[in-house]
Amino acid sequence: MRILYGSGFSPEERHEKVSSIMHNSITFIKTLCVQAEEMRMAGGEEGFGDHKVEASAVMEANDNDMISEELGGMISKLWKECGSIRLAWQKRSEFQIIESNAEYMERIHEIR
Repeated sequence: MRILYGSGFSPEERHEKVSSIMHNSITFIKTLCVQAEEMRMAGGEEGFGDHKVEASAVMEANDNDMISEELGGMISKLWKECGSIRLAWQKRSEFQIIESNAEYMERIHEIR
């Protein structure tokens, strides 16, 4: 209601929300990476293939870091192009993940 009828968020509130969204986005993609790797180990599923560099960089990122242009590009590439991430997402009912965070993956470059 505040957005529709109020004066919007203060700069401090915006910063807090952006930080929270970045944290959720990094945690989300890391969860998918972990699950993709566990699926690969359990059943010989597809690995990260050409996306090993991106998966490694994401896993090394601090959950509380800001998403740089470079990290955002790697997250986007994993989400859109990596078969093992897509497979893990398709099997999301087998592990705990917040589904609404998928929207952040589609708009990762807008999160700043």
